[in-house]
Amino acid sequence: MISKLATSKYLTDKNYGSRSPNDIRWIVPHHFQFVNSGAAEAKWFQNNGKDNSVNYCIGYDGDISCNVEEEYGAWTSSNNRIDRKALTIECSDTTKTDYTIPVPTQKSLVNLMVDFFQRYPSLGGFAVYDPNDATEVKNSKKQGRIPVTNGNILLHNWTSGGTTTCPEWHMIEILPRLCNEVNKKLGVSKVDKFIDSLEYMSDGRYHYYDGSANSVGCSKFTELALKRAGIIKEGETFHAGSGNVGVLADESRFQKIAWSSANLRKGDILWSQGHHVATWDGKTGVYEAAPEATHPLADNGKTGVGHHSNHSYYNCGTGTKSWTCIYRIREDVKRTLREEAQYMIDNNVNGSARYNQCVADGFYYEEVQSEINRMLGKDTKDILTTLITRLPTLKRGDKGDFVGILQSELKLMGYYDGTIDSSFGSQTENALKGYQSNISKVYGNFGVDGICGKKTWSRILGV
Repeated sequence: MISKLATSKYLTDKNYGSRSPNDIRWIVPHHFQFVNSGAAEAKWFQNNGKDNSVNYCIGYDGDISCNVEEEYGAWTSSNNRIDRKALTIECSDTTKTDYTIPVPTQKSLVNLMVDFFQRYPSLGGFAVYDPNDATEVKNSKKQGRIPVTNGNILLHNWTSGGTTTCPEWHMIEILPRLCNEVNKKLGVSKVDKFIDSLEYMSDGRYHYYDGSANSVGCSKFTELALKRAGIIKEGETFHAGSGNVGVLADESRFQKIAWSSANLRKGDILWSQGHHVATWDGKTGVYEAAPEATHPLADNGKTGVGHHSNHSYYNCGTGTKSWTCIYRIREDVKRTLREEAQYMIDNNVNGSARYNQCVADGFYYEEVQSEINRMLGKDTKDILTTLITRLPTLKRGDKGDFVGILQSELKLMGYYDGTIDSSFGSQTENALKGYQSNISKVYGNFGVDGICGKKTWSRILGV
């Protein structure tokens, strides 16, 4: 199988292994230390004569090429246990020296990951990059076993056991943002993230209190899944045995409801004070959060009682426990794109304030701007073209909203890591020079002077 997003294929006839598509659990993005098209990268893997391959290659201009079809595990990650369960992606450089990933490459990587999550439920429903997985993945390599991870986005540096620096600093720096973009496109609700996390994390963990690494009690496992879904934070806990509901008492995140099987909704957390925690999956039953069905010590030592044959939860039913109450996850109330645009118009939010408001509300600035223009009956490109003729030329020493917009755009692209302070200092100048230098290498002579004139504004705003 090949993604519909691929624009070419250069399939290798070796260096891959068979696998079950239902067993794909990870995505491993890699960094290709050349400025290449995806097609050129895939050709290189097809013909280089070495013992390596990759599922997909993404070029500097965002084109996607397939080297190994998805039903096969490519030899990419220096770890056959990972490769058999991973979709691997090589991403082009902006230059051969600084390892930055071009913006078109980033966008294609996001779209390709969205496609993977939509087609492979075994990936867990949404993107999770957890740096804490590094130790577990490296240790599993040394011990010759499959890792038990919290996240589904892994790094080559981890899977190799630390023998490579791939995918380099820039990919590592932008991965959290890319995962957020993936999840925004997927549109996964908090409840779905919670259920998906319970399912994903139950593979390899079991319900038993023996203190071993992968034994997890029901309340602890629920806590881990809530953290993975971003519903509660690190350091927040709750525990069934003591009756301490902890963060579940936070009414801004959870609604407390009297127990009744008629009240149940998908994702509801059932609470039995002093005894047990379970979750309603909205389908077939009330599920305990933790056991691995095949483990001999599952369900506190009671084997085979109500367990499914796959790695699911123990169905403890609605009548076998004395449930005290239900805790229901509250979804965030957010504006639609049109509502966000109307808010900007009604409140006259402009300049860097508009950009920052979009980021805070979880919208892409460009999408909101386009919606504003549509609502006002204006064409986005015409407006931007006219706007560029009026934008000031910015250089070191300048201050104001337009400097803030420039800093925000450079930060979004990974060139500027300072504070958005609307003051054009040496850090902004160096970031702009870095951007101009890289653009020059891709699109021809651009002028690396650290000054943002009409030509630089045009490229930054995509006109």
